[in-house]
Amino acid sequence: MALPLFTIARSAFTLYSLNQATGVVGFDDVVDALTRIGLKMALDAQRVDRDALDEMVALAQERAPNRTGVLVAGIEGLETDAYFEFRASAQRERANGKPSADYAVFVEHGTAPHDDSGPGATSAFATRRRKSARRGHPGTDPQPFFYSSADEALARRGLAMDDVIPDAAQDGGWEQ
Repeated sequence: MALPLFTIARSAFTLYSLNQATGVVGFDDVVDALTRIGLKMALDAQRVDRDALDEMVALAQERAPNRTGVLVAGIEGLETDAYFEFRASAQRERANGKPSADYAVFVEHGTAPHDDSGPGATSAFATRRRKSARRGHPGTDPQPFFYSSADEALARRGLAMDDVIPDAAQDGGWEQ
């Protein structure tokens, strides 16, 4: 997670102005030390975030039901310059070449019993269809794999982040 450029620039200008106003000997050394600590904290925090994302993906792939492999293959973690994204998608290609509904959410949360008459189940023709021609779907039980994995990995990430600032300060020669 990167600091906004405006925040960094404002902090640098404040430190520069303070240095010019005070003329304290050694102030540049303090600013350099704080800059190194800030850089180390940012790099360590990014490493912790990347490790948490990798853990989320591994846990979710381990916990997801693997009947056809589509769901497990659709669990991924993406890293961009601005953020980390954890997502799951499970879509098959239909015979007509179009993608089916993404069923990852149905696996995670389950489904309620419903009418499974197929396409047009709510059309006027379907309502006139004989009742015996309709099929009911009993629903499915939830098989949580996504949010539980994210919660578990983020809890460990929080504990790891608690050590980022003290470790950076200690490595920079500052005592606790």
